[in-house]
Amino acid sequence: MSVSLSRRAFVGAAAATAASVGVVSSALASEQEAPAVEAADEEIICDFVVAGAGMCGYCAAIKAAELGCTNIVLLEKNSFIGGSSLYAEGIFGNGDDFQKEQGFEPADPEKIFEEELQWSHGVIRADLFKNYIYESGEYINWLIEKGVIFTGIGDAGTGNHCMHGYLGGNATSAIEILSAYAKENYGIEALLETPAVDLLMDGNTCVGARARTPEGKLIDYKAPTVCLATGGIGSNDDMMEEYTKLELGKWRHLGAAGQDGDAITMVEKTIHGRAKNVCAANMWLTIDGAPVMSVVNNVAGQEGSNIWINQKGVRFMNESLAQQFFVCNNLVHGQGRAYSLFDQDHVEFFKNTGTTCFWSGFCYGFQPIATVQEDLDEAAADDSIALAKFDTLDEVAEYMGVDAATLKETVDNWNAQVEAGVDSEFGKAGAPLCKVATAPFYTAKLKTGVLNSVGGVRVDTDGCVMAPDGTHIEGLYAGGNAASGFTGEVYGMAAPGSNQGPAVYLGLLAGKAAAARK
Repeated sequence: MSVSLSRRAFVGAAAATAASVGVVSSALASEQEAPAVEAADEEIICDFVVAGAGMCGYCAAIKAAELGCTNIVLLEKNSFIGGSSLYAEGIFGNGDDFQKEQGFEPADPEKIFEEELQWSHGVIRADLFKNYIYESGEYINWLIEKGVIFTGIGDAGTGNHCMHGYLGGNATSAIEILSAYAKENYGIEALLETPAVDLLMDGNTCVGARARTPEGKLIDYKAPTVCLATGGIGSNDDMMEEYTKLELGKWRHLGAAGQDGDAITMVEKTIHGRAKNVCAANMWLTIDGAPVMSVVNNVAGQEGSNIWINQKGVRFMNESLAQQFFVCNNLVHGQGRAYSLFDQDHVEFFKNTGTTCFWSGFCYGFQPIATVQEDLDEAAADDSIALAKFDTLDEVAEYMGVDAATLKETVDNWNAQVEAGVDSEFGKAGAPLCKVATAPFYTAKLKTGVLNSVGGVRVDTDGCVMAPDGTHIEGLYAGGNAASGFTGEVYGMAAPGSNQGPAVYLGLLAGKAAAARK
């Protein structure tokens, strides 16, 4: 089935300004005359507009197509598809066929739900989250039906044996499979470098979306249903500063480009008002200049067998908590500054044994790293990478901006504890205790890493965007990292893979709504 679109040129700015349906300026000021807006270059009539070609967007488009929508427009801001999904290890699912084939019984959905309530301090939208947990097996089966391949089941949180690992270690494979399926079966292809820039509103009803083409043309896609799946705010420093508790200069965005808060910006002009409950997925430790998936970042940034020094020149936590990334990142972020410190003997440990921290698809623990010496030395000579190499601890102290005597005392105390075999300060036990004694010494300034943000746009149990008082914005749906209801202020763990799960779930809800409304 091919996608056919009807086209009609706009007759000019005067007609666009006078029309009863226009680009949203502010529905909150409904009694005030709306300001004139720039006319679109073209109008296209369709059944469904999806903004964002990640897991949520593709699931929405495919579901709508299989239920009868024929004119579907899939917009994508980036020059590539996938968005934050490209960084997702797996997806939550419970009670699906793959879980059973792997020999695991479904987890108790009520226990998962109760733990998530506790984890989020009750901030999640309970009815929406419970529906998602109970219906998760159905969307996993739907993905498998479309050709998505899972390679195993992981166990994390209460949702043991619910984490479905993607082929290849992340959702890139799933995106490639779904995009091919959408094109081959329904003629749906993402319009790249074509972001949604505004909503088309008729009162409190959404009747389409305006997009900007790579050539700069403005096109109004008129449709009874719009799904916003444009991702979070992780690459927008100003919005991160405004909506989250993270402090600029202490974190680094590690995720996909284009996470600029487009959905939030658009819905805040409607009766939805200000976005709420934005959670920054503050996950891996990192160092500036080094790719997250690199030896240097794994060894100098994320590794819990190193010792970490703060602005006072002292250790401040059990570094083996590095594997518990949410707790670890918040503790590091709370310091004025934080540095990782290790010595040449430790480099040999990494060469022969590998790191002690590991993240599926991104960092592989306990695997010898033959190139570690060369990689570290090359990075230390690169001023763009926050890693340095020194012959003395005095030089290390100067680099850190701490008192040299204090740092030496800290290192001496640590080395004595290593000899005793016990970390008497913080009880470090989840990683080997390694001295800092043999020059040269390596140190890196730590930042917390943000893969994405989650939340902001309120949705009801059907995925429809709503105002604080529960009033629906008819025809407008949101999903993926843009939608609230699935996390508190910390990324959830009871339902592992809990970014991908809601993305698929809300995408399918939006697709069903589009088919019902066409």
